[in-house]
Amino acid sequence: SVSVFVPPGSLCSRMLGQRPSGGDGSVRHTMSPPAFFTNYPALQAFLLGQLEGAAESLGSPGEGRLHLHPSLHSVLALLAKLQPGVHDETGSLSTFQAPLLQLAASPVYAMREMASKALLAMTPPSEYMSTLLQLAGELPETRVPFCHNRLHGQLLQIRALLGRTLGTDGLAVDTVNVLVEKFESRLWLITSTPKCPLIGSAYLCVAAQLARFCTRSFLDQLHTSLMMELHGPRNRLQVGLAVFSQNAVRFLCDEAVRAGDPEMGEQVWRLLSVGDPDVQLALVRWAGDGQSWKDTDLQPVLDKALRDNLKALLERGSVEYRRAYLEAFVAVVTTGADSPDPQAALPPGPTQWICTELLLDLLESRSGGPELLSQLLCAVGLLLSDSPADSLTERWCGLLETHRTPETSDSLRLGCAKALRLGGAPLVRRALAGRAPCPALCARLINTGLYLLQDEDQQVRTEAARFGSMVTFTKDGQPCFEMQANQVLLSLLDLLLEEFWDRPDSLEALLSHLPPPDLDAVLRDTQDTQSLSLYEQDEPNVFAEPAVMSQVLLPYLLRLADRARTSACVREQLSRWATDSTAQIMTSFHRCQELLTAGCVEVQHRPHFHGVLAGLFTRAALLLRFLESVEDPRLPCPAPFLRSQLQDTHRLLSRYGILTPVELTSLLLTPVKLPLENLQIW
Repeated sequence: SVSVFVPPGSLCSRMLGQRPSGGDGSVRHTMSPPAFFTNYPALQAFLLGQLEGAAESLGSPGEGRLHLHPSLHSVLALLAKLQPGVHDETGSLSTFQAPLLQLAASPVYAMREMASKALLAMTPPSEYMSTLLQLAGELPETRVPFCHNRLHGQLLQIRALLGRTLGTDGLAVDTVNVLVEKFESRLWLITSTPKCPLIGSAYLCVAAQLARFCTRSFLDQLHTSLMMELHGPRNRLQVGLAVFSQNAVRFLCDEAVRAGDPEMGEQVWRLLSVGDPDVQLALVRWAGDGQSWKDTDLQPVLDKALRDNLKALLERGSVEYRRAYLEAFVAVVTTGADSPDPQAALPPGPTQWICTELLLDLLESRSGGPELLSQLLCAVGLLLSDSPADSLTERWCGLLETHRTPETSDSLRLGCAKALRLGGAPLVRRALAGRAPCPALCARLINTGLYLLQDEDQQVRTEAARFGSMVTFTKDGQPCFEMQANQVLLSLLDLLLEEFWDRPDSLEALLSHLPPPDLDAVLRDTQDTQSLSLYEQDEPNVFAEPAVMSQVLLPYLLRLADRARTSACVREQLSRWATDSTAQIMTSFHRCQELLTAGCVEVQHRPHFHGVLAGLFTRAALLLRFLESVEDPRLPCPAPFLRSQLQDTHRLLSRYGILTPVELTSLLLTPVKLPLENLQIW
């Protein structure tokens, strides 16, 4: 049939009506078992026959024979995708439960796991507790010979049913107590030596589900046994040992949080310095993933442990462990969801500076991949956020400027934006309060925020907007709330001009967002790409609009030029810039006039023409305002001559329908009185 050539996943989606974009694997939108067999009645007997045949072929536990059923996994996968928790009014599903319970003994791990999911789907809610009691009662009570596969499969089935049962209303406490009593009596499954790590992992998963119903004595015994196991010698080559370590650590940490016992947490987190590598990795992954420790007594324990072991991590450790450790470090030290707590200051000291140096060295080596580099940027920002050192902070700022470019990976640019929020916002806030030892770097940090606000990735722009919201509202003494990215961009420009206008980096920051004023380069690029191609490669950042950004920056640059009358610092900066840039600006205007006068109107259809033209006019407007403000004869171009060039070019552009910003038009049409000659130029 045609369906033989359809992938099983696609076939299931078509039959069950699953949403094609359901990336979470949820079964909420699929059919229930009764509805499925109503639509496909012939499949009920066929699927049941497949299950019964596979269950019968398992044989006795000691037979030692492996019977393969290639179609069994597809059958179980189909049943597992059915919606659980639906009542079986006709009782037609009860025949499926017996073979599914038998398949818990399958010698194939994937079959046992899929059988547990299928059992959940095919068991009505009214039979959850009875099935659980049956499975718990079949667990071996003593160290008698038993089938490891069957025991592991039964624990998986108990875990699957418990996950659904404990979330329902009207749970019978007496029945749960009976189940817990049966389960606690099998504690030997995890305390016996030698033990199977897979069985121990499954037992711990069930224990975590039942922990709130278990007795204190059982939990204490389990805690003692697990701590002895994690501290003892371990054979890392044993199958399933890493998974057991992860589940053991998660159980111990979750229990410390649930009990509100920081001493228990301290015992577990001492393993971070003396434990097995698998245990250490499990600890930091637990801290970075669930974050159930937030706002609990365990948070200071994690904070101290992660800081104390940071230097050892940086001196040795795999890339995977470093990435997970730094993710946990950032999550724990960052006590708030949006910003680090300024009161929870990192105490400066030799160890902190050594760690910061090591982190910066790793960043500058660019090894470990973008995810690790992202975590390194955030960690350095946190270490510098409360007790910065000028040289280290400058290195960090330089790395942010390196990794903010569109050519870097999305994850690294996102890490750059997060690091700017975590470490850059406190630095700028202290500068605004007059407590920053390095206020000159604030202009560079704000400029990095401006770049990231123009990023094509929405997450990057959101993180950069959080940074801008934190620094701009702190200045006004108002409560911080998140603003939209475009509004934050204007707020950061206002902040740069109001608070850091006299810094040498402010002018450079504003000008860096303008395209280079080189029209010949646009023509050369067009000629170099004359070889036609149906598929042209996109720009690294298709979200950025250079022409629009030039128009946005024009009034801010004019405001900065107006300060040259009263500020010697700004006057000196603009004088140097004017000396270096005037020749190129005038050459570009001359070239533009030549092209338009010769009737080369097709130049306006060049890909980058309008962006370069907007940047050229913005630079020329800044130069004109500066020349008219200072009247310095040493400057390379007289203001009247520049104004006439601007007006001539503006008329030519208008003739061909090319518009210029309103601010520029107003600047050109406003009469300016020159103090020395009292001359008006139009």
